[in-house]
Amino acid sequence: MPQQVLEPILLQRAREFGARFQYATELVSQTQDEHSVTATVRNVDDGTEQLIRAKYLVACDGNRSPVRESLGIEMVGHGLLSRSVTIYFRANCAAALRGRNLGVIYVTNPDVRGFFRLEKTGLGGFLVVFTVGDITDPGARFVADTITDEAAADLVRLAVGDPNLEVDVRAVDKWRAVADAAATFRQGRMFLAGDAAHTMPPTGGFGGNTGVWDAHNLAWKLASPSTDRPASNCSTPTTPNGDQPVCWRWSRHTTATSLVRTPTSAPKECTIRCPTSTLCSIATVRRP
Repeated sequence: MPQQVLEPILLQRAREFGARFQYATELVSQTQDEHSVTATVRNVDDGTEQLIRAKYLVACDGNRSPVRESLGIEMVGHGLLSRSVTIYFRANCAAALRGRNLGVIYVTNPDVRGFFRLEKTGLGGFLVVFTVGDITDPGARFVADTITDEAAADLVRLAVGDPNLEVDVRAVDKWRAVADAAATFRQGRMFLAGDAAHTMPPTGGFGGNTGVWDAHNLAWKLASPSTDRPASNCSTPTTPNGDQPVCWRWSRHTTATSLVRTPTSAPKECTIRCPTSTLCSIATVRRP
């Protein structure tokens, strides 16, 4: 299910459970003491500010997280793989699907490497583009630097394999494919979750799934009556044997998979220095 279809469903369900959403609102600052967190937020339309006091703050403010930056929490890991794009579009791809209901459709040809997520009807969806053209070209990994709506429509046609396809580009999101994680997910009563805590290539969909795992892992702990000392009770989500944060496992896996599916000029062996362990080595990616 494409993100633009899933998010309205999640929004409606959250409202049914009593969640409150404030749009056009930015976080100005946050402070904490032994018992609570106080946040100053501002309405970006009229400039009015208000104070919000809560037991905890969970920062889900994306990979460039201002909260993480203000707390001085370092991101460590593999680093930049590419500056990529996601193209949201409407086009009749039914002929290419040939009646098949496919979840993720990887594209690898001389012109474009990435993947599709299409609606069941085949009439729209999105195309993630990792690299374009000759992989030895210095700009092959940085499609976001020069993308236009016209170029985005051409990339959809090249990925579908139909030069005459009518494509209506609805939006083009630019993003950095990186494999990093925060050195710590917690500072006192403030926590990081989702892309604020970890970023990884979208290969396999582990970024979103790990973000959901973050929320589930934190929610029951913060809601527990026994969570009087969050620093000791709300630890970083770990694998079942507790030896390593989950996000590091997924980050290594998705980076290796990304290098296999979308060859780049990255080193044949990549390493990630985990904040909770010694050097973690991604399995060598062998290329012809």
